[in-house]
Amino acid sequence: MITSDQAEQIAAQLVGAPASDPDNGWDLREFDAGWLILKHATRDLIGTGCYVVERESGRVLHFPSYIPSGRILREYDQVVADGFPEDLRPATLRERLYEMITSDQAEQIAAQLVGAPASDPDNGWDLVEFDAGWLILERSTRDLIGAGSRVVERESGRVLHFPSYVPPVRILGEYDQVVADGFPEDFRPATLPAQGQETRSVD
Repeated sequence: MITSDQAEQIAAQLVGAPASDPDNGWDLREFDAGWLILKHATRDLIGTGCYVVERESGRVLHFPSYIPSGRILREYDQVVADGFPEDLRPATLRERLYEMITSDQAEQIAAQLVGAPASDPDNGWDLVEFDAGWLILERSTRDLIGAGSRVVERESGRVLHFPSYVPPVRILGEYDQVVADGFPEDFRPATLPAQGQETRSVD
């Protein structure tokens, strides 16, 4: 969960100026889902969008100008689908704020992404742990030609989807060389399965 101090750090990174800057600074408006970033430079301009830092997931969403800030604050559940995730890469502030992912968390993420428990004989999955994190092996696609794969990164918590031309053996053995081929996959930790969901990992 993101704290107000962390939300302030994320806002400073996104805006590129301290909050106190009279022209280019920003204010944070806290609400149930997180914090709305209001830029001094664009707050009164018609046609400008805004950003939200979500409290539970840590996601940063950019909302287009047709979603006014008042609706975001009052009706977030109804407008959240109109927001576009901002990709803050692993060396950036947001991912440094996260604590290292545990194997239990990786299992929960896998269960959410695959949409089935690990024990499902047809649609389940296994986790293969390696230095950078965990490779998710889906039973329904593992033996199919052209199927991609996913990795949960240990340090950043990112989920990367790798295309089929990057085979699992290269991910496990040469991750530093292939990580640039992965595409960040958006997921919301707040929607993870409840504790007690049956999961299984393999070493």
